[in-house]
Amino acid sequence: MQKDLNFGDYNTFYGMVEWKPRRKHHIYCYIAPNQSTMDHVLGRQIEFRGQTFHVAEKVQTQLRSFIFSPGYEYDVLSRERGHLGIQFQVNLFALKGSFSTQGGITLPDGTVTTSRSASKSFTAPLPTGGPTFRYYVLPRRL
Repeated sequence: MQKDLNFGDYNTFYGMVEWKPRRKHHIYCYIAPNQSTMDHVLGRQIEFRGQTFHVAEKVQTQLRSFIFSPGYEYDVLSRERGHLGIQFQVNLFALKGSFSTQGGITLPDGTVTTSRSASKSFTAPLPTGGPTFRYYVLPRRL
């Protein structure tokens, strides 16, 4: 993605909401939506979803991702300076990538390209779990 389409650094958002119904129990949810669009002139031919995008053709690429991760944590040890526990969560990924072009370049065989587009979506759950800990080096959670 970086080499062919010039996707590099981009800003993202990441948020978390947590509810503690009791002292050692945490119910939480992470959310991370992201959308990035780039215009790029191709340096090599790319085929995506049955569409061929040619060298020197200007393409607009778009990447969208949405990650939603609800989870539960139980603190086996809970102290003022930190905790040791176990957590389980399900990461729900929704990804979409798309290419589009206006066309209008002449290929080596003399044909002129037309505008075309292609996209692909992917959704998958990924359950995770394991130990978790936090230790505050300085008092008062600094």
